[in-house]
Amino acid sequence: RGRHLLEKRADGMREALRCFEEAARLDPGFSRPHAGIACAFNLFGLYHELRPREASPRARAAAERALAIDPSDAFALVMRAHVALWYEWDFPRAEQLARRALELAPGFHLAHDAVGFVLAAQGRFEEAIASMQRARALDPLSEFTTYDLAWILILAGRYQQAIRELQPALERHPQVSELHRAFGFSLFYAGRLREARAALERVLELSVGDRWGSTNLVQALAALGERDEARRLVREIEQRAPH
Repeated sequence: RGRHLLEKRADGMREALRCFEEAARLDPGFSRPHAGIACAFNLFGLYHELRPREASPRARAAAERALAIDPSDAFALVMRAHVALWYEWDFPRAEQLARRALELAPGFHLAHDAVGFVLAAQGRFEEAIASMQRARALDPLSEFTTYDLAWILILAGRYQQAIRELQPALERHPQVSELHRAFGFSLFYAGRLREARAALERVLELSVGDRWGSTNLVQALAALGERDEARRLVREIEQRAPH
C-alpha cells in the first residue's frame, strides 16, 4: 500500500505538471500556469522525482517567466523564494521575495509559510513560529501547515510543543507518513526513544521504499543500542546509494 501511495503521488505530480504546461501553451501570457510549473518542479526536487540540480533551475526559470508576465503574482513569488532558499542559499533574497508575496497577498497561507522557513534558516525562531502559526490559522485543516510548524518547533528545540501540535493532526490524518516522520523526530529529541522508533517504523509502513525512512529509523535504533539492526539498515542504504 505504501509503495502504491508513493507511485500515486508521483503520478499525480507528473499529471499536474502536464496540466500546467498545457495551460501555459493555451495562454502563454497568463502567469499562473508558469507559477504552477515552478511549484511542480520544486516538489519534484523535494520528493526526489528529480535531483535538485535538475529540478530547481527549471522551477526558477518557470517562476521568473511568471513574474515577467505579472510581477504581482504572489504564488510565483513564493515559488521563486523557495528556490532562493533551498537551492541558492540566498537568505536575504528569499526573505525579500517571500515578504513581497505577503505584502501582495496577506491572506495567502503559503506566503506566511515561506517567510517562516526563511526566518528559521536564519535562526530567527520566534518570528518563524509566529509566521507558521499564522499560515496554519489561514488553512487550519491542512496537515502540512501543522507539519511545517512542527519542523520549525523541532529546529527551535521545542520538542514537547511539537508533539502537542502533531497529535491532533495525526488523529485527523493517520495515513500521512510525513506527519509520523515529524512526530518521530519530536519524540526522538524529547528522549522518548521507543515511541520515536514506533513512529518512524510507521513511516516505512505507510511509504514502502521511502528514501528517508530507513536513515531516520537508524538514528532511533542506534540511540536504543540496537546496533546490529542499525548496521543492517545502513548496509541496505549503502547498497541503494549508487542508484
